Amino acid sequence: MPVLLLMTLVKYETELALHQSVESNIRGLCEVIDNTNVTQLQLETKIKTLKEELLFMKNHKEEVKGLQAQIASSGLTVEIDTPKSQDLAKIMADIHAQYDELAQNN
Repeated sequence: MPVLLLMTLVKYETELALHQSVESNIRGLCEVIDNTNVTQLQLETKIKTLKEELLFMKNHKEEVKGLQAQIASSGLTVEIDTPKSQDLAKIMADIHAQYDELAQNN
């Protein structure tokens, strides 16, 4: 009879260890599912935001095209008068000459 009791005890301990292992795995999987759900919600929110931004950009693009068409059809011409650019080489040569003259005087 003691052998049967010992076998039953070993079987119980084995089943208990297996049961605890399965419970631990289930808890770990529940955490993974929770993290996955949070990530899914974050990604869905980001997708919604990006879709809204895309719609805004499409509307903006249409507005820009409309304004470009208005400008093109208005016949508006813009001319800008800019002063003639200075010759930097000549300015540097003048400064160099003034420096040489001051150096000779001193």
